Amino acid sequence: MRLLAPVLLLLAVLLTACGSDPTPTSAPFTPSPPPTVTPAPTHEPTSATVHTAPTATPTPMAVPTPTPTLVPSPTPKPRPTEVFPTATGTPSPFAHLDIDIDADTVWQDLMGDLYPHERSCIRAVPDGLDEPILYNDDYATEWEVAMFACLEPGTARAVLLGAMVAGFEEDEDFQIPEDEVACIRDVLTGMDAAAVVAAMAFEAEDRLPAGEFMAGFFRCIPKTWVSVDAGYEPEDIEERVDCARNALAGVNAEIMVALMWSEEETPEAERFLETLIHCIFVFDEYEDIRDDHADVIEDASVVEVGHSLIAMTDYEYDVDFFAFVAEEGTVYQVAVELGTLEDAWLELYGPFPDYELEHTAYAYEQEQTVTLLWQAPYTDMVYASVYGVGTGDYAFSVDAVDVDDDHGNTHWTGTPLAYGHRITTDLNSGKRVTVQGELEFIGDIDTFRVDADAGTVYELAVHLGTLHDSLVVIEDNYGWDIAYNDDDGDDLGSLVRWRSEETGPYFINVMGYGSGTYEVSFFAWKDDHGDSSETATALQVGEYAKSYIDTGEDIDYFVFEAEEGVNYLIETELGDLTDSSLTLFDRRGEIDYNDDYLDDLAARIYWEAPASGMYWIAVEGWDTGTYGIVVWSGVQPER
Repeated sequence: MRLLAPVLLLLAVLLTACGSDPTPTSAPFTPSPPPTVTPAPTHEPTSATVHTAPTATPTPMAVPTPTPTLVPSPTPKPRPTEVFPTATGTPSPFAHLDIDIDADTVWQDLMGDLYPHERSCIRAVPDGLDEPILYNDDYATEWEVAMFACLEPGTARAVLLGAMVAGFEEDEDFQIPEDEVACIRDVLTGMDAAAVVAAMAFEAEDRLPAGEFMAGFFRCIPKTWVSVDAGYEPEDIEERVDCARNALAGVNAEIMVALMWSEEETPEAERFLETLIHCIFVFDEYEDIRDDHADVIEDASVVEVGHSLIAMTDYEYDVDFFAFVAEEGTVYQVAVELGTLEDAWLELYGPFPDYELEHTAYAYEQEQTVTLLWQAPYTDMVYASVYGVGTGDYAFSVDAVDVDDDHGNTHWTGTPLAYGHRITTDLNSGKRVTVQGELEFIGDIDTFRVDADAGTVYELAVHLGTLHDSLVVIEDNYGWDIAYNDDDGDDLGSLVRWRSEETGPYFINVMGYGSGTYEVSFFAWKDDHGDSSETATALQVGEYAKSYIDTGEDIDYFVFEAEEGVNYLIETELGDLTDSSLTLFDRRGEIDYNDDYLDDLAARIYWEAPASGMYWIAVEGWDTGTYGIVVWSGVQPER
């Protein structure tokens, strides 16, 4: 099982960052040969592959050469039938604490330590019985996931713990201290080890269980991280361990997922990795430097609004934390003006105790100032961090500012989409209406009002300018949310379609992640096809018609003339409509129905007309979007 591979890779990254080779003569974490123990005549055959280190030096004794005999198969160790009780009778979260695992252990070696039903289940897995527990791969294989799923929870935890620890103990220089092993055991106690392994499979959709375990594993081993760099004097270790412990305390499941299984590292993951590198490798370089501002949020330097502080990134990977008191509704400009510092990264955090990240801004090569405009949604202490690339000085400032908001934030101050403002076309004329907008600061909301007609389908799109990402919420006159969209497919803009239930005002709230310009495009759809057999659209046989499902409740009706005894094929072709269904009617009622034809989400009906006359087709969709429909007679043509 390759759970350790990403850890070893990260360890190699850490060592490489320092310019050293963790194992000059061999690959990282190459296992040392297990000790050789001369067996007594009654012991297991020496060909057994389970290597158990002796607990004490054996007393030399004369061992007679045994006469070759037929050696019976090893008898599995007796196991309880249900749970593994501790001395007090309480079920233990670690079932097999006596399982010996080293880097050479394969799954076959564990068979004698498992329940009968666990052995049977594992042997039924097609592959992997002769593979090592620590399988060197980036992701869990199917057989690894299957084998861990065969194990009782306590067994799975014990195997996972033993495998992880064995990987670090291949060389004595990397041996994990007992207190750190105990810490890892505590981390695993409340976890589902099989779910952890499954979360590391290539096809896994949710990697957080694996990230949670790896984060706990990392937090437990500050001494191990520091000890991997050989040559430190004992008096140097303590401060490095404290530094590493503080760095590791901030690691969480999301950071571990980004470091180990994501194509791109997140800013938080990069910060964590750089801080850990500093603690392990470059700690000595900065021992004599006095940091002007705290590196942890709890000790942030308080800045009075309207004032600034001169600060410095004193050493590489230095982070400075600041704090200021924000008042609800006030817009603040938080800025970093670069001096000798070449580049900066500014982050804004919410109040204690969560310190939730509000927003991030960067400086680029052409910019000398990093600025965040943010409207406080509460009155409380707010925090900011400045991280510089390299070292140098800068000025940090916080100011309350007045912003000219182009569109109001409420129903009463919203911009009307009607005559007399910027609009020159009638909303219900079937033509598109556009309005330019800007979210001037973080937390800004632009509200638009539209007077809608009952039963009309409306479409609103937000096209991004300098705004990176938008979000739209539609409210009725009573303040209820009736429609919502964040990202329109692969586009970070927004697209909403909805049917007005009542005639009257509706309100469009445009929000965004950050600030910037955008354009609102608004359109009233006229239903392209009737919603009943009486208003059905005539369709000629062989004619391909394009159509549109306006809302999830929209039904499009078509009518065509059929001849007795003729075979017909009725089918839909999906555009951006994701799913469709077909219902065929005559004057007496439903004749046939199809939702998904084979593996296709489009619909198809093969049918022989029992009599000549008019027949009706109803098309429905499970969402909104475009589609095509056609009725073929005779043999289905090649298309």
